[in-house]
Amino acid sequence: MPRRAVIGVNFACYPIHGAGNTWAFLQWVLGFRLAGWDVWIVEDITSASCIDAEGKPCAPEVSANLAHWNNVAKEFELADRATLLFDGESPQRDELIRFARDAEFLFNISGHFKQADVLAVLPERIYADLDPAFTQIWAEVYKVDMHLDFHTTFVTIGRHMGKESCRSPLAGKTWLPIGVPVVLDYFANPKADQPGDTWTTCTHWYGYPQVEYNGAWYGNKSEEFEKLVAPPARAAKRHPGQGNRSRGNFRGGSAGRRPRY
Repeated sequence: MPRRAVIGVNFACYPIHGAGNTWAFLQWVLGFRLAGWDVWIVEDITSASCIDAEGKPCAPEVSANLAHWNNVAKEFELADRATLLFDGESPQRDELIRFARDAEFLFNISGHFKQADVLAVLPERIYADLDPAFTQIWAEVYKVDMHLDFHTTFVTIGRHMGKESCRSPLAGKTWLPIGVPVVLDYFANPKADQPGDTWTTCTHWYGYPQVEYNGAWYGNKSEEFEKLVAPPARAAKRHPGQGNRSRGNFRGGSAGRRPRY
């Protein structure tokens, strides 16, 4: 029997213009599955946060949130391994807990999944930090509950976290570096042999509010992107024919993954 893992995600809460956010979580899910793991994805959102296709409040059962979740689960063959809870409840809750009892760990991306009774049956609970420095500063300086204490192991995409050269606090945890998976099968370009076909993307220019630590302020991605304005204009000339197009059906820009403090 394949080794089992429960993966906490957070994309049903951004059902409109949230393709980038959805892909950020799916890369881990698809990566584990490609490596041979039997994965079950979970997310918990509030009924009060549910919206329809126009962004207006509505009941969970007719929400864009549920529709987006179901579309993703169907497209990536996760329908029998996906549980979306509303206010902690789901018809699949018992099935999820049975699966979790035989799973090796919870891989909780950004610590979003917080259902204590599900967490309790998992022997290891891994907090996967996708916002290095921000996560730790939010917790240590701004006293935001990042749900760290419910976990047993902490990994981060911040490769230098904890090293002498890194200026970020650690929020009292030992952080292990981890790479960011990209499942290339879902980003193949069928027209890669055509000159001038280049890779494009879109993102929020601003992510989170600035944060302060030890007298230094840490700002938005826009400040770093300004250093890279020139290279995209040269991409087609230097690397003709190298481009990527998403094979998934959902489209749109990225959406923020963390509530503001």
